[in-house]
Amino acid sequence: MSLEIHISQSLSPLEDEKFKSLAKRLSMLLATEGIYVKGYLEGLPYFSQLTDEKKKAVNQSLSFYCELCREQMSEGYTLSDGPSFLWRALGKLGLVPRSDLFQHFDKDAVIEIYSNESVQLFRNLNFFKYCSYSLEELHAKEWWFNYDRDPKITEIIYDYAAKVFSGELKENFIPQVPVHIVKEIDSQDRLVMEVQFGVMGPLFKNKRPAAVIVTEIPRVLDN
Repeated sequence: MSLEIHISQSLSPLEDEKFKSLAKRLSMLLATEGIYVKGYLEGLPYFSQLTDEKKKAVNQSLSFYCELCREQMSEGYTLSDGPSFLWRALGKLGLVPRSDLFQHFDKDAVIEIYSNESVQLFRNLNFFKYCSYSLEELHAKEWWFNYDRDPKITEIIYDYAAKVFSGELKENFIPQVPVHIVKEIDSQDRLVMEVQFGVMGPLFKNKRPAAVIVTEIPRVLDN
């Protein structure tokens, strides 16, 4: 038991330093597009409290996104080239969309991909234009600690997602989600946004729904 504790304690600082390095790298990559996102807070107040297993998962997620950005830029594309950036992400995640997916996108839309465990697998560059959280807060805190919206709206969204993963909704669709207010709870700027949903649909792996894609059009309101 003492050996297990020693190993666990020895891994944590390594994961902490890896996170800081990855967060700095991603912040620099986003800055090339004029998007400025703070990497982490002094002392890593949220990341440092995670288990080693969760720290590794966060670092894998950050590493994936950094590599995605690097590949996009190395091939002469910008991160703001939404369709090519999303297509690259789908390929790296091994996810297959419905053929008409790209017909539904608005260039200003926020695009997010979630697993069936509500883990965000991808966010496009536009996401960061409507976010004042640090990368640490985004990755080390559950989303419901970061954002506030009417619980009835959240229930509608979850119901649609459940139907996607059950296979009941097999095509891309426009969800009947009312325009609503989303508030950052404890961020730097505490942004308040009016959000309109766009397209929602399944993403497949081995012909089974493995993730759900969602697009939104936010509008920042005066606090």
